[in-house]
Amino acid sequence: MGYALLTRRRPKLRLWSNLWKRNPSLAKGFLKTQNARERGRRQWEEIAVRLNSLASRPPANGPLPSQRTEFSTLTERFLRVEEHQVETQRTFAQILQTCVERNAERDRMLAEAKIVVGKGLDALAQATSIKRD
Repeated sequence: MGYALLTRRRPKLRLWSNLWKRNPSLAKGFLKTQNARERGRRQWEEIAVRLNSLASRPPANGPLPSQRTEFSTLTERFLRVEEHQVETQRTFAQILQTCVERNAERDRMLAEAKIVVGKGLDALAQATSIKRD
């Protein structure tokens, strides 16, 4: 199915296509100044009104209002799952940080113990060499 046929059948697609062609910086979000962002916000509001007016009549092949509600519910669930995943990753990072700190403390204590044992062995060696003399 060609692009021209698609745009004739779906006015929203034609509107989006025209938007991208006429205002690529608006469509892509490249609005650097405050004035441009304000102007872009107003243009987006106008586009939203036009798109919503096209949605007032149910499209032949488009989603029903119940399907839109299901989509919104699925989107909310997806966002909750994402938030839970972020929280899980944060908790994992904290646990990993604790493990790293404990390993460093254990390594420090082991190094100190090795030094003490080495000094004890030196003292024992000196004591045995004194007794032999």
